Amino acid sequence: MIDPFDAGSIKLLEKSLVRYVLTKLYQANSTGLAIDPEQMTIEHLVPENPAKNTGLSPEQVASIGNLILVCQPLNNKLANKPFPEKVQVLKDANVWVDPVILQAKDWTVAEIQNRARLLARNAYKTVWSL
Repeated sequence: MIDPFDAGSIKLLEKSLVRYVLTKLYQANSTGLAIDPEQMTIEHLVPENPAKNTGLSPEQVASIGNLILVCQPLNNKLANKPFPEKVQVLKDANVWVDPVILQAKDWTVAEIQNRARLLARNAYKTVWSL
């Protein structure tokens, strides 16, 4: 049983919620095969443990604007690569990636915040519209 007051349980619930939201956004925008969310992992575009200081706070790194959903083998290929290399790996993998990521020259706080707003708008208008 998950204890909602335990920090580890909160992290598990947060990851489950992020995986759910990213799965729904991916499914709404992708025309490929359906994905199995249980086989997908959450990838940070700016790594959680970068080789050098990025100047981003832990909250900015954990922002949904900095997260994508990928399969484990692709996650392993992305690893802690710099952003431009990650974009190229994603392009080569032929998976759906939103245009904000594909068109970005750099991945800073501004891009992360902009993408978070766009994902929220997309979720509100497309994924969970009434």
